[in-house]
Amino acid sequence: MYSAAQKHPNPTATDNAVVDWRLSFDWHLASKSTFQLNLKKSIDDVFADFCLQIAGKQVFQNKSLQEIISIEQKRKKLNTEINKLKSEIKSCKQFNKKVELNGMLNNK
Repeated sequence: MYSAAQKHPNPTATDNAVVDWRLSFDWHLASKSTFQLNLKKSIDDVFADFCLQIAGKQVFQNKSLQEIISIEQKRKKLNTEINKLKSEIKSCKQFNKKVELNGMLNNK
């Protein structure tokens, strides 16, 4: 499993770090790995290239690392909201409330 994350020091406890975001790729056989570390002019460029490989989506090919992070954070937030609405719909007993929640879900 490949994973890359950006973190910064915790403002109150300098010995700890806070993870800002994480990109990960599912488990797979090491013999079928297509990931590689491409040498670039700086370690930041190597990290950005590796993150692009992990993201693995064609949409990200011409995007900067900050744009990828922003898109992934928005995607994760939307997925969380969608899952929350689905669970509310499942547990709701009133039909009119279910219709309202389904309308909200369809707008996401």
